[in-house]
Amino acid sequence: MKSGLKYILFAVSAAALVAVAVAAYRHLSSVTPAPSDPPTSATSPSSADENVKPDASGKEKTAPDFTVTDGKGRKVTLSEGFGRPVILNFWATWCPPCRSELPSFEKLYKKYQAEVTFMMIDLSDGYRETPDSVKEFLSENGYTFPVYYDSEGSAAKAYNALSIPFTVAIDKNGNVKKTHLGAMSEAALESIIKSLIEAK
Repeated sequence: MKSGLKYILFAVSAAALVAVAVAAYRHLSSVTPAPSDPPTSATSPSSADENVKPDASGKEKTAPDFTVTDGKGRKVTLSEGFGRPVILNFWATWCPPCRSELPSFEKLYKKYQAEVTFMMIDLSDGYRETPDSVKEFLSENGYTFPVYYDSEGSAAKAYNALSIPFTVAIDKNGNVKKTHLGAMSEAALESIIKSLIEAK
């Protein structure tokens, strides 16, 4: 009789544990990551490409400003680049899709740097990524595009960059024209750059 009671108690306890686990899983699955959560790597080569349209009043979306540091530790703001098109790219060395598109950014930076401002925003959190480790990575790969360090996360927060790579195209007037989540082909990136240059 005692063994039967033990079996019943064990079965009830197991069922209760399963119910709690299911409830917890459903709750956690419904939680949206907070802006303060660390960015993740976008897995799809072309996850999302979005044209940013004017709002109901016809006003275009002004690019949120932010401050980052350059390779020498100097503070630089996005708005300093306004007056000509800007290409923002949020990335990190630990992100495989980011690394896959860097050769295209390097090639097109060399081709269009006289007409377009490139801001490669590295998400240097001081743990997975530091300016020193990034500089070593850039040197090893021969990349010359300008890299800026978002050590405080202000740039990523301003653009809600929860997944990377994330690219933002800004026209010469400081308006966001297009965003792209995921790695881009060279042709797609060049098409965006040309559209910014040709815009009146």
